[in-house]
Amino acid sequence: MNNKPTIIKLPIQSFCFGVRNAIKKTNNVLNNEDTIKPLSMLGEVVHNKYVSEYFENQGFIKKEHVLKCLIILIKEQLLLLLME
Repeated sequence: MNNKPTIIKLPIQSFCFGVRNAIKKTNNVLNNEDTIKPLSMLGEVVHNKYVSEYFENQGFIKKEHVLKCLIILIKEQLLLLLME
């Protein structure tokens, strides 16, 4: 009887549609020349430390707690103004 464990190599995993969509939309905001910088985000775009670190390295400022939030709709885009 062989008691050695069997190792099964799985194919490369990817993000689900919702995560890919969130990353794509965040990159679109980041790369839009009309975007006013610096950029802030409330919490994380997705629950993945590597993605969060990527966006922080791109200039996003992560806010965990916001005392006031002004919500504005401009050209069908939701804009949140975060104030401390």
